[in-house]
Amino acid sequence: MCEVLLSNFEEIFPKIEEDFRNATFIALDAEFSGGINPSQEINKPSLFDNGRERYQKLRQCLGGYIVLQIGLTSFRFCRQGNAYVSTTYNFHVFPRSFFSLDNSFSCQASSLEFLSRHNFDFNKFVYEGLPYLSQSQESHLRQELCEGHLFQDLERTVTLDDERVLQEECSRVCEWVASAVLGDSLLLGRENLQRRGKSLVYMLHKELRKRFLSVWTFPEKGLVLVKKVSADERSDLVDLERKSSSLEHDVIKSMLGFSRVFKLLTELGKPLVGHNLLLDLALMYAQFHEPLPCIILNCEMQILKEHFMKQVGTLTVLSTAFTSVVVHFVLDVIVLSFPWQYRMSASAGIPLYHLTKEGPSRHLLWTLVAKQRKPSTCLDGPDPKSTRPRLLHIRAKGSKVIDLSEVTELFAQFGAVDAKLYNKQRALVAVGNYRIAREALHMFKDHKDLEVKLYSTLHHSPLARTLLWGGLTLSAVSCVTALVMFLRRISSH
Repeated sequence: MCEVLLSNFEEIFPKIEEDFRNATFIALDAEFSGGINPSQEINKPSLFDNGRERYQKLRQCLGGYIVLQIGLTSFRFCRQGNAYVSTTYNFHVFPRSFFSLDNSFSCQASSLEFLSRHNFDFNKFVYEGLPYLSQSQESHLRQELCEGHLFQDLERTVTLDDERVLQEECSRVCEWVASAVLGDSLLLGRENLQRRGKSLVYMLHKELRKRFLSVWTFPEKGLVLVKKVSADERSDLVDLERKSSSLEHDVIKSMLGFSRVFKLLTELGKPLVGHNLLLDLALMYAQFHEPLPCIILNCEMQILKEHFMKQVGTLTVLSTAFTSVVVHFVLDVIVLSFPWQYRMSASAGIPLYHLTKEGPSRHLLWTLVAKQRKPSTCLDGPDPKSTRPRLLHIRAKGSKVIDLSEVTELFAQFGAVDAKLYNKQRALVAVGNYRIAREALHMFKDHKDLEVKLYSTLHHSPLARTLLWGGLTLSAVSCVTALVMFLRRISSH
């Protein structure tokens, strides 16, 4: 496993890019600062949920949390050995500040406790974590660098300690330049600039170039290299900097950090494999691209257009790219286009494969959603029929009132169920499979207090019954009216 840190990212990135470009698929796993809180009943997944409701719950749960660590493993198929060759990269990710750019994020105690139990290195997360920028942050930073707004209101963005370091480095250059000859160079920041923000390094470049007209500065592995130059050479360097904005480009590049890896993944469109990718992909999209939208486009899960060209949960490896694709906020994704699919259960580092033969599917993209009313959704065609049993309709006999907690407790003995009130005397129970439905119907067949039947819209929905009786009444009135008119015509003749 290769650990990717702030100190070695630039050196390792070319190898990361090469491995990902040559990969057959890429496995992903992530650790977060927080997640779904089981104590919040309103956000718990339910068998009554549809896709829109599940997405809204997810969006509300993830607000403010960030990805702290990401594991990515590239798998390249070796035909000669009929095996996969894998390379694993482990990324720590930490939001760095830069002048007005100063992120905040939320933490959940249980998540941090989980990380500490598994020896998560919080110091490495802070000191060596890669920075990142969302799309809007990158655009904002580019604009500020281009228009020179960063040096406005410096007293609010620069600490006294940073100002002290800036003055110390400028004093060093002042002493050095007095005796330096053309071509001499001085490397600054070995002690002062290490482990400090990019903003201080950027300010030092700008300040030295402005204050000393006989030198020019160059970025050098996060430090500042000062070189004594002639007037003509400096003039050429100033013109070159004005045209290329190389210093600003280096700042943007260094601040992008893991966002460069994220963009590489979306550019390549390689199959992404992971266990329950729902949270991973949602958080990554919100953190490295843009906030999750408030609504679902076209009443489907199409909210991450042109990102993550293919993705799969623990069931299937994707096979074919397509032109307008999305990341689906579901627990698992299936794409079947080849007659072969790889069944796998994997994390980013420990994959297990089971090869099975499958027939090609007519549709490219199916989404499997755990604990939802429809367990699967087809995003490029009609939805398949639900494989879940019908809802159970519970009615309290006599004049008794339904106690929802009592109903839930009674049905929990059969397995995972969800219940909700229909009215004071009725409730609906959603079950995950037909076994539970059969056992419940059998056990409550002669119950003294409750009547349990399969839910029927025609028999149990007040609206449907009202419409039905209204339709029958209207039809009867129409028939009587027609009969009266017919009899009148006969009598007139």
